[in-house]
Amino acid sequence: MNFVGFVFFNILSISNHLINKNISGFFTPFTNVNYILSLLFLGICCSLFTAILNAYALKSIPAITIGLLNNLSTIVSILAGVLILKEDFNWYHLVGIIIVLIGTVGFNFDRRTMFIIAGIMLLFVVIRNIYKVFKG
Repeated sequence: MNFVGFVFFNILSISNHLINKNISGFFTPFTNVNYILSLLFLGICCSLFTAILNAYALKSIPAITIGLLNNLSTIVSILAGVLILKEDFNWYHLVGIIIVLIGTVGFNFDRRTMFIIAGIMLLFVVIRNIYKVFKG
């Protein structure tokens, strides 16, 4: 999947630079040290280490559980954006987090437990919204 994205977006970028008759613009970022360090970080830390840790986890955890836990990366990304990058946290972020949690937890438990967890989460959202209304 990563390789297909690499090929597709590079072809797209090269063709865009060829159309604009600016092929040197394709190579310009490679003259920036910060760009190269960012590429190395993403390639080594975020891809290679993740693949190694995923393979290590497969030794002791069933593959289906790992697949479900991978869904939590969306929640981590949202929270990192809010806490580290000071991005806005909107209602649809909360809805997305709830849906991911219900799907992940619900798959691991029986139907009754899933409805109880969903009810607790819904109650939390209602209480939070009531608090916001009275707070101002």
